Amino acid sequence: MKSLVPSVNKAIDIIMLLYEQGSLSLKEITASLQLPASTCYNLVTTLESRGVIKKDSVTNLFSLGITLVKWGFKAHDDIDIRKVANVYLHRLVDTFDETATVTIFNRPSFETVVIDVIEGNQILRTSPRIGAKYPVHATGGGKCFLSSLPESEVEHFFQKHPTLDGALRSELQKVKEAGYAVTINELGNNAASVGTGIYNKFGEMIAALGLSGPQDRMIEQISVMAQTVKNYASEISTHLQGLD
Repeated sequence: MKSLVPSVNKAIDIIMLLYEQGSLSLKEITASLQLPASTCYNLVTTLESRGVIKKDSVTNLFSLGITLVKWGFKAHDDIDIRKVANVYLHRLVDTFDETATVTIFNRPSFETVVIDVIEGNQILRTSPRIGAKYPVHATGGGKCFLSSLPESEVEHFFQKHPTLDGALRSELQKVKEAGYAVTINELGNNAASVGTGIYNKFGEMIAALGLSGPQDRMIEQISVMAQTVKNYASEISTHLQGLD
C-alpha cells in the first residue's frame, strides 16, 4: 500500500520482534529484520528515547519499555476492565475485608502490574498502589498468568530464573487444574494472596482478580476466597466478552 510509511513499519517490526523474543541485542535485531545497521541503530535509538523500548545497562539487550505499559493501561481502560471489575473489588472487600486488586501482565519483564485496588479496613493490611509491579511468581494472579503462557515462554521464564524451576513448574500444572493460585510469604513480607484469571472472548488471559492480606488471616479463609474470586472473575470475563 502506497500510504504506508516505511520507517514507521520498521519501527513497529522492532517492537513486535521484542514482544515475541523478550530481549535482544542491536546486532540480533538488525539480523532478524534484515535492516541496514545504520537504519536499525537510528530506529532503536529513537524508540529508546521515547521509552517505547529500553536498554539494559549491564547486558546491552533491548526489551519493551514502560511507555508500552502505560499504553496498555489506556487500552485496558478502553475495553472497560477497570470499570467492570471495580464493583467486584468492592464486593470482595465487603465480604473478606482484605485488599482486592486487578492486575495485568507485563510480558517482557515477567511482572504483574496493579491497575486497580481497593483496600480493606483492617489496621494491618497489604497496600499495593496502582502501577506497582511484582514478580510474576510472587502473586496468585501472576502464577495464573505464568500458567497460561505457551510452553516456549514458560521455558524462557525458567531460563531467566533457573532457581525457581522445580517446585514452581509442578505448581503451574496444579494452577491450571484448579483455576486459581495461592502465594504465601513469596515476597518475604508475611503476606498471602489468591488470584485467578480474567479472559477475553478468545480464551486469552488479559487480567487477574485477586485478594491479598496478612498470611495468618488469609490462610484461614483461602479456600472460600479462591472460590469467590473465581466466581467473580468468571462474571467479569462474561461481561467483557459481551462488549462490542
